[in-house]
Amino acid sequence: MHKKTILEIKNLRVDIKGNLGWYSILNNINFKLFTGETLCIVGESGCGKTFTALSIMKLLPEEVKIRGNILFQKKDLISLPDQEMRKIRGKEISMVFQDPLTSLNPVFTIYQQIGEMILAHTKIDKHSLKQRCIQILKEVNIPDPETKLFSYPHQLSGGQRQRILIGMAIALSPKIIIADEPTTALDVTVQAKILKLFNRLKREMGLSAIYITHDLSVVSEVGDRIIIMYSGTIMEQGPKHEILFSPKHPYTKGLINSMPSYEKKGQHLSPIPGYVPGPDKRPDGCPFHPRCKYKKKICSIEIPKLKEISKDHLVRCHLIY
Repeated sequence: MHKKTILEIKNLRVDIKGNLGWYSILNNINFKLFTGETLCIVGESGCGKTFTALSIMKLLPEEVKIRGNILFQKKDLISLPDQEMRKIRGKEISMVFQDPLTSLNPVFTIYQQIGEMILAHTKIDKHSLKQRCIQILKEVNIPDPETKLFSYPHQLSGGQRQRILIGMAIALSPKIIIADEPTTALDVTVQAKILKLFNRLKREMGLSAIYITHDLSVVSEVGDRIIIMYSGTIMEQGPKHEILFSPKHPYTKGLINSMPSYEKKGQHLSPIPGYVPGPDKRPDGCPFHPRCKYKKKICSIEIPKLKEISKDHLVRCHLIY
């Protein structure tokens, strides 16, 4: 069956200016998001996952330079004027940020914050606005929505605040929702409820989604396809079951081996040695080679190409060729 593309990233490059010149944050990123699917972007902190999301939303800081194409319904968002982008942001493409406590304004009620976002895109009377806000809280399973609507963020639990952010993201029925590690700050029980809510809303509303996480156990719950990102570069991408059960790149294998699971009960986990280098300390060749136990001489000299090894499964590694 032919998949319809709703978003396409072409040769996306983001550079940031440092003390000694320009450094690459994202390096030649290419991928598609298909209608109705959830694409998960996975990697450690500092790999460029959030920068990818902020590039799509055009919420990058002023000191960065962005090149390439971000095509949404045949419009290139990179070249779109700010005024046009404001019409898309929140209404057509919305984002759920990582920390609800810092994403919500502490001095405004939930009603003021949801209402402001709706009024920015639609004309609606005061009574209808209040009813719509109550309906949004019901959709994300907030108890006693008529009362909670006039609460301040600090009066709600972490799980409730995260539900509010999801509610704000879906309020205008966007076509794409980007979720940036929305369950990181929550305990396991609340996390499971948020993931269940995310899946239900996505299914009921027919949303396409990009889900950013460092946790592969979350991917198994929400994802259809997976992108493995390291140091601003895509290392592997493909269908969820192939990435999780037949990983090819040493970095992907390392992420999976370092994750606790029921099958590994009583066994020592195998963390990846070292850490993700900053933009100003990235090595020549494959960015992962300093941490890779399988590296060869060519790995420190030449960046491998992203090669398709089976249908829709791509890997960037000299060892695969």
